[in-house]
Amino acid sequence: MVRMIALTAGLAVAGSALAGIQGRGFRWAEVNNGGVSDGSGANLSGFRTFDLFLDAGSAQMSVNGFNMGTAATPNLAPYRIFTDGAVFNHAFGGNSSPNPALVPAFPALAFDTYLAVGNGAFSDVPGSVNLTASGAFAGQFIGTWFTQPPQVVGAGGSLLVGRFTVSDNTTFLGGNGSAIEVGFTGFEQVFSIGNAIPTPGAFALMGLGGLVAARRRR
Repeated sequence: MVRMIALTAGLAVAGSALAGIQGRGFRWAEVNNGGVSDGSGANLSGFRTFDLFLDAGSAQMSVNGFNMGTAATPNLAPYRIFTDGAVFNHAFGGNSSPNPALVPAFPALAFDTYLAVGNGAFSDVPGSVNLTASGAFAGQFIGTWFTQPPQVVGAGGSLLVGRFTVSDNTTFLGGNGSAIEVGFTGFEQVFSIGNAIPTPGAFALMGLGGLVAARRRR
């Protein structure tokens, strides 16, 4: 991962040369958080939760980490996830997935905003992670996190990259130029990230599609 940060300027060319795996890329999946609250003061009424996955596509992949820049050198790696929503961070949460032993007592903790490399342990570059999307990085999630040995995912499989809980009034999470650099074994590649929140126009098109289907059924 040190090499991945240092060679950011040359990654676009390397990534494009190695981008031929069919179906490989990022995917959002919404998780029902039930609007739960708990004794910590957390209340998820008015919040939605989304998991971000990296799909392996048609070939096995071996992943050792992800790069969205660092607070110390924000221009070195301009990758990040953008959002215009308020972000939920549980009082007992952190940069990685929560302690499952605490979830029964604090059920909202399961929907904390956190990073991941699948279900395994990982390290992050000290001071790199900002999961509040506030302060100097308002509207931006940043960070660099990695694991050794790499996580191996078979063809057709998926790797959890993070969980993000944002307010109902969020219009974009991802999209808007969001991108993450992925450290595969032996090379790096930058992927863009689609919007987790469908735009009103997309809903309208879905509605039209439903009408067309209904007419055909008749």
